[in-house]
This record gives sequence, structure tokens and C-alpha cells, in this order.
Amino acid sequence: MPRHTFPSQSGNLTQEEVLVEKTEQNTPYLSRRRVVVTGMGALTPVGNSVSESWVNLVQGKSGISTIEHIDTEQFPVKFCGTVKGFDPSLTIDRKDVRKMDLFIQYAIAATAEAIADARLEVPQEQAYRYGVAI
Repeated sequence: MPRHTFPSQSGNLTQEEVLVEKTEQNTPYLSRRRVVVTGMGALTPVGNSVSESWVNLVQGKSGISTIEHIDTEQFPVKFCGTVKGFDPSLTIDRKDVRKMDLFIQYAIAATAEAIADARLEVPQEQAYRYGVAI
């Protein structure tokens, strides 16, 4: 299917590019700035950090094992890939750990690793301008 182009001050643009151009013309300068911070964090069945996961993947190790944390008698599947050896107290206050589901603890730990990997220092007065995408 041919892509339609539209005349513009910048030359011929696709429909998507016209939408972006029109949006940027009506958006204040500060809202148009984009920043990408490259930092990685991971909690996986093969490791509790990016480096540990990578080493284990390269060595061909599997994170799949029998399910031990619930009774699987009623289920046809008896194996899964779970995070093993995770200690939430390394990144989260012990009192807060009790208030959080495990998936939230995983997200916080991976985010902490990503921020450390990016060597990002967040000044308190600018913290509202920072965000994390998971």
C-alpha cells in the first residue's frame, strides 16, 4: 500500500510526520525535549541482575525448574521459570516490603539496577522531571 505524502514547509511528509510536525508546532519548547537514559535492570529466572542473567544465558543455563512455591497437584504443568534467590531488602526498606506484592518488589529492584547502571543522580529539586519506563 503506497504511503501518502503531504506538502509541508519541511518538504513532502508522510501522514505520521505531518501529525508530529503539527503537534510540535503547538507544543511549548520544554514539552518537546526528549531524553533517553540507557540503563538496564533485570530480575529473571536465570539471574537477579543484568550481568548474572547474561552470563547464565551465554553459558546455556536454564531458569526453568519444577514449581515449589504452590501445590501443583491440580495442574497439568509442573514447571515454570521463577526468580530465585531474590532479596528485596537489598533495595527496599524491610517495613515497605511487607506492604508490597512480589511483582512490585521485582519492578523496584530492576529499576534501582537500571538507575545505577545509567549512573543517574537525581537531585531532589528536579525529581519530578524524571520517569522510568518498564
